[in-house]
Amino acid sequence: MPLNKTTLFAALLLASPAIAQDISPFATDKYAAAEAQLDFTDTRDFDRAKRGYLGTLDSLPIAGRDGSPIPAFDPESFDFLKQDRPDTVHPALWRQSQLNAMHGLFEVTDGIYQVRGFDLSNISIIRGDTGWIVVDPLITRETAAAAMKLVNETLGERPVSAVIFTHSHVDHYGGVRGVLPEGADVPIIAPANFVIESVSENVLAGNAMSRRASYMFGGLLPKGPTMMVGAGLGPGISTGTPGIIAPTLDITKEFETHIVDGVEIEFMLTQGAEAPSEFMFYLPKARAFMQAEIINHTLHNLYTPRGAKVRDGRLWSTYIDTAIQRYADQTDVSFGSHHWPVWGGEDVRELWSGQRDLYRVIHDQTVRLANMGHTINEIPDLIQMPDRVASSFANRDYYGTVSHNSRAQYNLYFGFFDGNPANLDPLTPAQEGQQFVDYAGGADAVIDRATKDVNSGNLKYAATALNHLVFSDPKNQVAADALADVYTQMAYAGESGPWRNFYLTGAQELRGGIAPLPVPTSANADTIRSVPLSMIFDLMAVRLNPDEAEDGRAINMILTDTDETAYLFVSGGALHHRMGVRYDDAPTLTIARADFDRILLKDTSMGKLLLTRKAKISGNPLKIRAFFGQIEEPPFWFEIIRP
Repeated sequence: MPLNKTTLFAALLLASPAIAQDISPFATDKYAAAEAQLDFTDTRDFDRAKRGYLGTLDSLPIAGRDGSPIPAFDPESFDFLKQDRPDTVHPALWRQSQLNAMHGLFEVTDGIYQVRGFDLSNISIIRGDTGWIVVDPLITRETAAAAMKLVNETLGERPVSAVIFTHSHVDHYGGVRGVLPEGADVPIIAPANFVIESVSENVLAGNAMSRRASYMFGGLLPKGPTMMVGAGLGPGISTGTPGIIAPTLDITKEFETHIVDGVEIEFMLTQGAEAPSEFMFYLPKARAFMQAEIINHTLHNLYTPRGAKVRDGRLWSTYIDTAIQRYADQTDVSFGSHHWPVWGGEDVRELWSGQRDLYRVIHDQTVRLANMGHTINEIPDLIQMPDRVASSFANRDYYGTVSHNSRAQYNLYFGFFDGNPANLDPLTPAQEGQQFVDYAGGADAVIDRATKDVNSGNLKYAATALNHLVFSDPKNQVAADALADVYTQMAYAGESGPWRNFYLTGAQELRGGIAPLPVPTSANADTIRSVPLSMIFDLMAVRLNPDEAEDGRAINMILTDTDETAYLFVSGGALHHRMGVRYDDAPTLTIARADFDRILLKDTSMGKLLLTRKAKISGNPLKIRAFFGQIEEPPFWFEIIRP
């Protein structure tokens, strides 16, 4: 059975142990700068994160999928955060991780509750007239079911009367099968274009995104003071069984009010900011605002390191300002899909306005500096965040970073090219590495100079030089170990959870190589069923092997249960498709979409379906076989830190 990517990540308690190192001045200087700018005596966030605590599950960890020995999530694996901060973790990241690790059921206000610390995200519960209105049911069935068990045991058993998905990222809908029984007839509310946006981002580029996500969320790392301490946005990602159920009600207007199980809810669309499909909402009776993932206790990503389309900081900031104008004066508590709530009008305004200013400054100053001639890799060092913004714990780089986000805004307007002719046609990393080492006088000279830089605290210089050396000679383990040591120090210095995880995962693979693990898949039956057939054909197109492709190859497909017809053909080394047509000179595969989905999920094969007459071929079957033989599955465990 194929492993889901999140299942795989947690299985990696097999990962190699941390290698303890003395702390570099590179890290201690960053610690000192943060301690000078931030007031670590301010405990208001700890008070907020503890407020309304009603208890947690007695039976932890949360059991994994189908009897797997790997837990779906173990909140207690972060108990090491209860100790004093070690010198291997940035003080602001340690504080954020401590807050994220608080787990259990919390009362937000009368009739509104959250289960926090059971996954990367929060699940929110609103008391309706007849049952629970569930908001954002986590990543997987297992963690969502555990959260609902805690809710019903603590607050009294009630059915789920409605489900709300605030946006199109899996940590806000993936656990829906854990809160709704099969065939449940309840309203499911989501922003416009929810289903297509939920599945589309990860279809064509999902393999590379998932591999990079294994770095970003620390899934290949043990947890502990020298390794993974959290993800900044939440403690970490759960394992188990994600799914999706199509909404029954789409929110399509900028502002739209509905009565949901007796509760008045005003929805505010925020499309194209943090997610392509997203809304926030206001509960007038409770004077409570659900900020979704537009407002957080961290700087979020305008560019995510796992890879995705860049986001517009101007638009993001504008949405927050609209919320301030419309709702701030009538909001007593603001709660979100991540982190902890904020109570009181003054504190709500402080959080919202700080987040608004944060994204606007990054956007505007990036464009200002670009218009002065500064480039994508210069601007991060030139942006000066106002102290009023940067001195707020809620606006720090625990998840996104000013460095990456400013590059994202440059890319939004100008793309990756900086205008310098030297960068029009760059060398590959391996070519550049070989030439760099040759110019430097050989590998020994590079290592000697890098060692001096390390001793001087110039870790970025050392990392650049040693990376060139590793790419010039991937088998040079001395260089790989030296680079791993540098990455470890850079991880310790990192305020961002994802940056720390990237550095430490890179160090781990430099020292020990890529672990011999099963090939995961992010596909599941719910997701595959939700993908339009034309998008499946686009996926086949980006997996066309040019060495096997042959112009003129073509097939028809007839999907019997969805009444769809398509013509697929290869021309000029590309696979094209035309929906709603067929051509008599091409062989035809007739199959139910449900059975075609099973092939994609590897639950069956074309041969088995033909033998059982669940599929049939008209024309030459060898041509059908040759056509699908052109499509290759990419390797998941490709190298990142070596060529």
